[in-house]
Amino acid sequence: MKEIKKRFCIKCKKEIKPIELKYHRKPESAMWSDGIVDKIAAGYGSKFDCNMYIIAICDTCIEENKDIIEFVGTYM
Repeated sequence: MKEIKKRFCIKCKKEIKPIELKYHRKPESAMWSDGIVDKIAAGYGSKFDCNMYIIAICDTCIEENKDIIEFVGTYM
């Protein structure tokens, strides 16, 4: 398994740390403390059309921006 790179919140730059290093396969499927790390893809019309990125956002920034972040449900 490859090493998990450090991830930082896209808004405030706080480090989001991995919880468990030995069970991950990809950054978006690892467990992270105090934030979300996931893969996003740019859709048609973006200047980044077809590009994929791993982004991170900390729990504090999610909480402070709930008015502009759409909650769509849980996966459990």
